[in-house]
Amino acid sequence: MFAQNVAAQDDLLALVDSTDSRQEPVTGAFKSSRVINGHSMEFIGRNVLDVRILHRFGVIKDGIGELFGLDQASMRLGFDYGITKNLTIGIGRSTLAKELDGFVKYRPLQQSKGKRNIPVSVVLVAGSTIATARFSPDTEHTATRHRMAYYTQVIIGRKFNDLFSLQLSPLMYTETRCRLLPILMILTPLASVRG
Repeated sequence: MFAQNVAAQDDLLALVDSTDSRQEPVTGAFKSSRVINGHSMEFIGRNVLDVRILHRFGVIKDGIGELFGLDQASMRLGFDYGITKNLTIGIGRSTLAKELDGFVKYRPLQQSKGKRNIPVSVVLVAGSTIATARFSPDTEHTATRHRMAYYTQVIIGRKFNDLFSLQLSPLMYTETRCRLLPILMILTPLASVRG
C-alpha cells in the first residue's frame, strides 16, 4: 500500500514538471492590432476578418469655423484578415488622396514565458499605397510609379505586466512622387498603461 502512494506522488510530480517545460505566449499587451492609426504588436487571430473605419481629424485650434477639426477629417476603410496566428494581410481605401493600400504583417518572434523565455515580440510589417486621385493639370510627374509609396516597419514590444506595455515601431517610408526617393525614418514609442 505504501509503494502505491509513492508512485502516485511521483506521477503528480511528473505532471508539475511537464507543465513547467511548456512555453506560454504572452498576449494582451495592447487591446487591438492597431493603436491609433498604426500597427501594434498584437494580431487578430487565424481566420478572423477585421473591418475597421479609421478617422483622422484636422486641427482643433481652427475653432468653430472648421468645427474644431471635424470638417478636415479623412477616413480609411480597411479589411484585415488573419491567415495564421502570426500572419495578417490587409487592404484599405482612404479618402486622403483616394489612396488604396495593402500590407503584410508577420510575427517571427512572440514574447513568451516558461522553459524558453522570450523577452520581446518582434513583428515585421510591409505595405504599399497608390494614390488614385486625379493629378492637377500642372503636375510634372503623372506616371503610375509617381503615385506609389512603400513602407517597412519593425515592431519590437514587451508586456512588462498587466498594467504596462511598451513597443518601439521604427518605420521606413519611401514615396516615389519625386525624382529622388526620399526615405523617412520614424521611431514611434507606444505605451499602454492600465490602472
